[in-house]
Amino acid sequence: MIYWIIIFVVLSLIIVYSIFVINYRLRLNNAEDILKNNFKKRNYKMVSLFYASKNFLNKHNEVFEEYINLTQKDFSETSLNFVFENKLDTYKKIHYEINFIFKICEANTKLKDTGKYNYIKEEILKESAVIGKKYEIYKKSLAKYEFHHKISKFFLVGLFLR
Repeated sequence: MIYWIIIFVVLSLIIVYSIFVINYRLRLNNAEDILKNNFKKRNYKMVSLFYASKNFLNKHNEVFEEYINLTQKDFSETSLNFVFENKLDTYKKIHYEINFIFKICEANTKLKDTGKYNYIKEEILKESAVIGKKYEIYKKSLAKYEFHHKISKFFLVGLFLR
């Protein structure tokens, strides 16, 4: 009789812990979606910068060429079976390219003085700040999830988790 109670308690703990890990993965998926949406918002605002700087920059198309290539890569990575870490790598490259574009735009004094450019710059910087905060939260959550996921691999349910 005591063995059945011990088995029941152990199985109950395994089930509760597995539900916890599954729930944590669902929250992590939600955080990934929020992060993707924030990156997309910022990328959509870059289109405005493209048109606002068109009359001010020499070799305008060359300045934005790498950014356009990276956004095309981002678009091609969008599918049901994408690996979020690869997408994050593309987003990091886009972030560095945005910084490069801003350095070039800041070097142009005529462009720096236009209100449209300053407004777009502030909006993109706000989005970047939000992305930075969300990314830090995501990294912490991912580290916790990976720890619990390693533990859950010892249970049968852990085999079904990604």
